[in-house]
Formats: sequence, structure tokens, C-alpha cells
Amino acid sequence: MKHLLRKYGLLPILVVLAACWKEPNFPKEPQIEFNSIDTKYIEDGGRKALVTIAVNFKDGDGDLGLQAVAKKEDAQPPYDFQEGRNKFYYNYFADSFIEINGNFEPYRPSVITYNGRFTHLNTDGKTKALEGELRYSFEVIPALLPSEFKNGDRMKFRVQIADRALNLSNTVETEPIKITF
Repeated sequence: MKHLLRKYGLLPILVVLAACWKEPNFPKEPQIEFNSIDTKYIEDGGRKALVTIAVNFKDGDGDLGLQAVAKKEDAQPPYDFQEGRNKFYYNYFADSFIEINGNFEPYRPSVITYNGRFTHLNTDGKTKALEGELRYSFEVIPALLPSEFKNGDRMKFRVQIADRALNLSNTVETEPIKITF
């Protein structure tokens, strides 16, 4: 009897604790908050800055993420490319700003975009609240920055994400980072 009590004594306590847990109640629109920004430099045919932005997210129905372009369902409307005219081809949006004469000015690269796609975060396919950290990386190529940008000048980014229902999150701004080349 003593052996059974030791073996199964915790079971009723665990059942009670599990019954008390409630799934978080978040809005269906994603919410983000800035966590961190990190820069590493790589040499790959020229010096590049690999920028990684981390945001904390919450989403009420867990419909965050798109598959790679090769997946048919995420290459069809409303996620298709449409020769670059469809904002929702991407689900991660990063607007960049460069510091010129002490002021941060919007900077839109002509050749590349800092927008991109992150994969499905809810891997079991069930509708459920999600929260966690999303880390997204992209390259900043100093040779593509405008001529006013000097070695050691700073950049910052405004970030927003979208869910599969095309709900946009709030926008967050990163801390400035120094770009050296």
C-alpha cells in the first residue's frame, strides 16, 4: 500500500493543477514588442552586416507564419507575389532608417528589401493562442547604402508582422545600431 501511495500519490495533485491551467486570451491580431537587435559582420564577396532582430509576440489564434515560396498554398492569393505589388507576399516587414546629420531618415533600398517570410509557428495546426520570441535575420550591404552614409553611421528599423488572416500587428522600433565597413 505504501508503495502504491508513493507511486500514484502525486497523480491527483497533477490532475487538479492541469485543470486549473487556462489558455491565454490574446487578441486575434498579433502583438509584438521589441526584444533585441544584434549585428554580426561577415565577409562574402565584400563586408556585410548580418542584422538579427528579436521581437516577443502574442497571437490569439496562432495563425502566424507562411511556408517557403515553393509551397503551393502560400504562393496563391492572398500571399502571391504579383510582381512585387502584394504586401502580403511577406509576413515580416522591416522599414529601415539611416542617421544623416543626427536625424533618422527613411531609407528604402532600391535593389533589395528587408521584408521577408517566417515559417509557421503553430506546428500542430490547431487554433490556439501562441506567444514566444521571433528572431529574424537579414543582410545589410554597405555598398548599397546611399553615399551620404558614412562608416560608423547608425541605422534603426521599424518592424511589423502579419498573420495568415492578414491582420497586422502593432509596429515596434529597434534601438539604433552602428554599421561599420
